[in-house]
Amino acid sequence: MAAQLLLLEDDPAIARTVVYTLERDGLAVTHSLLLRDARQQVQARAFDLLVLDVGLPDGSGLDLLQQVRNTPAPTPGTPGTPGTPSATPVLMLSARGEELDRVLGLELGADDYLSKPFSPRELAARVKALLRRAGAPAAALAAAPALCTTMPRASASACAASHWH
Repeated sequence: MAAQLLLLEDDPAIARTVVYTLERDGLAVTHSLLLRDARQQVQARAFDLLVLDVGLPDGSGLDLLQQVRNTPAPTPGTPGTPGTPSATPVLMLSARGEELDRVLGLELGADDYLSKPFSPRELAARVKALLRRAGAPAAALAAAPALCTTMPRASASACAASHWH
């Protein structure tokens, strides 16, 4: 089963790009445009990782981050059943890339922070790294191909070049 991600992003163009990139890498993405909808999704089921935009029409992804960190997460496989306080990895996306904004997101409990504009490939690499560190089941990551595994040094640049379309 693919890792389950929630993307909270109000910009449709960015959301399409992120969903396409992550799904191409074998991850399952649920997209919410509004904070209200994302809150309902988080309460209804467990996710392996959250990607949250900061600036939204109806609030801030930082509010959802605080909610996730301060309330028990649903137990996987039993929607709506409280589990332990959430250690779900969270990556923040924001057009606000000043040091103060990044530090605030990290201090509120985000595991990573990526400023817009960003590279979709970098986002995918960061997501997969967070999933690995969180101990996502091997089956969840098996569908997400590694870019260049077990490559000799001389072949690394050729491998990397083949992945940049």
